[in-house]
Amino acid sequence: MNFLGITDPIRFTFDIVNFFLIYSMLSISMNLDYGFAGIPNLGKVMFFAMGSIVTGALSLRLLSVISGVQLIDFVTQNISYSMTISVWLSQHPFISIGVVFILVALSAIISGLMGLLVSFPAIRLKETYLAITLLVTGELLRVIASYYPPLIGGTVGTHIPDFFSWVGIGRIHDATLILFIAAFTFLSYYISRILVLSPFGRIMRGHRDNEDALSSLGKDPTYVRSRTLFISSAIAGIAGSLYAIYSGSVNASDFIPDKTFILSLIIVIGGMANVNGPLIGSFIYIMLDRIIRQVKFYITVPFDVNYLSIGIMGIILLLFFFFRPKGILPEKPIILKFQPVPKEKNNES
Repeated sequence: MNFLGITDPIRFTFDIVNFFLIYSMLSISMNLDYGFAGIPNLGKVMFFAMGSIVTGALSLRLLSVISGVQLIDFVTQNISYSMTISVWLSQHPFISIGVVFILVALSAIISGLMGLLVSFPAIRLKETYLAITLLVTGELLRVIASYYPPLIGGTVGTHIPDFFSWVGIGRIHDATLILFIAAFTFLSYYISRILVLSPFGRIMRGHRDNEDALSSLGKDPTYVRSRTLFISSAIAGIAGSLYAIYSGSVNASDFIPDKTFILSLIIVIGGMANVNGPLIGSFIYIMLDRIIRQVKFYITVPFDVNYLSIGIMGIILLLFFFFRPKGILPEKPIILKFQPVPKEKNNES
């Protein structure tokens, strides 16, 4: 079977599902910042990149210590080391599981702390200045990762061992990886849902709608921003780690600012400040992007066909602005349930 160049429909479906899960996590993270708290985080890709960089920089080095494989030249020989350690991991499933959870946890913690660290000098800035500061800082991280080879191999990048080589190869390997990523996506969704339905979620909305009014009620906007950025950055870091594990490699060129704008587009289409909006928006974008990647070989356009999906998404965004500005799933109002006060009975004499 060969439809639009798809020789393996099952593998193509697995690819769509994995990218949908990863982009859902990133969109959930972006929705917490911009949709609920009103923080214009144009540096979201930085935290995504941080999770991937932590995984790429530590996976081989950590496993080399455990397995006894010596890393003589990490930059130029990481592919060979990765293959050797993958074979070793196929015989040590418990170590593989333990190390992969450690890497994901470290990615979350370091990305969350990076969110606090980067936002600290700009935490008191508003809107445009904060957005520009985060955008520039994100691009700075990409440049450092690209031109400092010992980190993740420089412009060449680095490979990551197959942590699920012990499962085998083929469909069962791909299905296991999907379940692993899906577990973290569900966890991210659950955390975001609990957060926005909590009292702090109402404070986030208050910060978004009127920061001065929030301050007049005794709530510190700086605390709201810092806490929100820590949680959302940790989720983005987990997504970056899972992206590196799924891809099997890390390259700094993958983390361009365009990804942040794509995430903004996703949550606008899906519905800002709605916990289910990022899932809908991610599904639409991933389906469109993956299909166009196949269709592009059969069509001719007067520009680079690789930008066709962005152009189509831009048109869809404009249509939503005109006809459904609140997205597919609009924000739901907060409904507080009060217990009825029992009426006092009149005492008749």
